[in-house]
Amino acid sequence: MKEKMISCYAFDGAMMLANKTIRRLWILCIILVVFLVGSNIGWLIYESQYVEKTSKIEQEAEWDSESDVIFNGTGVINYGESETDSND
Repeated sequence: MKEKMISCYAFDGAMMLANKTIRRLWILCIILVVFLVGSNIGWLIYESQYVEKTSKIEQEAEWDSESDVIFNGTGVINYGESETDSND
């Protein structure tokens, strides 16, 4: 394999260009990391604005074993069949 010679000026120019490119890429990486951290902090601030308030409701109830009333928890109360419905 034959070695090729290049001038010192061409080599120095190529190295300066490579160094500038590497420096610019590092600056770009730092800027992107700052934007990533900033966007995450922004989302945390946005989500922390909404405080979820929960309240506990306690209710006492009595159950009559002869009653046909059924409450299923959906807001619908079923009173069962009335005697007038069963006579028809």
